[in-house]
Amino acid sequence: MEDATKGISDPVSEQFRTYLIKIVLEQTEYYSIWFTDISTADEQDKLLTNSEGEVLVFTSIEGLKRYIQSHLQNLPDSRNFEGWINGYTRNAAYTIYDIDDVRRSISEFDKVSTTANDDASKQIDLFNLIGDYRDLVHDEFLEEKMDDPVMQDFFDGTYTFHFWRTPEGASDPEIDPGKFKELFNQIIDYFVSRIQMINV
Repeated sequence: MEDATKGISDPVSEQFRTYLIKIVLEQTEYYSIWFTDISTADEQDKLLTNSEGEVLVFTSIEGLKRYIQSHLQNLPDSRNFEGWINGYTRNAAYTIYDIDDVRRSISEFDKVSTTANDDASKQIDLFNLIGDYRDLVHDEFLEEKMDDPVMQDFFDGTYTFHFWRTPEGASDPEIDPGKFKELFNQIIDYFVSRIQMINV
């Protein structure tokens, strides 16, 4: 199965602002949906969840599509989901979130500026995805951990050194590697505990 390179535009996904994502966890590939709910005034970014607020992930794209088709009326922004499911014909994930690889890179963390660009990109992508989930369900645990000054320094420093033009004389944020590893792993562990895996 083909997988899209991160950031490659897909006309149907862009039109309906609904994106197929792959999550790699414990060497198993799962599929879910990240979307912008344009039926609401604030157009909030969301993940596909059940009534208990768990993130739904599927072992096959076909199973995910069948779930969407059978639950259309219960999904937020159901008209957009219907447009996406009827128009999306690719068999590829728009973005990959490799939790296994992010855990590996966290274990090797020393400071922001020396993190490999690819590792930094995967770390910040996963951090932002979990942030969307936090905002969706208003989770107090994630709010506390992700708002910790260590994680905010990581967030700001990663953008400074890896995504923006680094200002002359910029210095690394003073991040305790041990504390960073502890916090980021707690955030990931909690997010994983809020995933419902559906084997189809």
